[in-house]
Amino acid sequence: MKKKLTALKDREEAINKLQSARSGPTAMLLEVARLLTPGRGPSIDPNELSKLRRDSPLDDYNQNWDARRLWLTKFVEADRTVHLEGMARDGEDVSELARRMNLSTYFHDVQLLPAKRQSDKDSGLQMVSFKLEAKVRY
Repeated sequence: MKKKLTALKDREEAINKLQSARSGPTAMLLEVARLLTPGRGPSIDPNELSKLRRDSPLDDYNQNWDARRLWLTKFVEADRTVHLEGMARDGEDVSELARRMNLSTYFHDVQLLPAKRQSDKDSGLQMVSFKLEAKVRY
């Protein structure tokens, strides 16, 4: 009976891991969409956010940020590590994305990799090409 119970518990644990692996990436992608939607912000506990705003207001995200100033050109997730590449109007836009990801319950250990300024070949606008790496929780 103990062997059967152990086998059932192992099977239930395996099913839970598979369910998490199936729904986790979807939730993480929805969080990225939330981060880049004007007027929205990261998923964070409201109590934690109010404490952050009280204790360290400079670490809070900019609620008026125009996310249309930033474009993602590459998104790769493997082994719960996300690699993002994109273009932005300036470095502050890239910093705002990283700040929002750091505050999110889905991401941690967000690292900005060296960026470079370049001209857009079509419009001639000065842009920032960036790369970002983060660990994912799900």
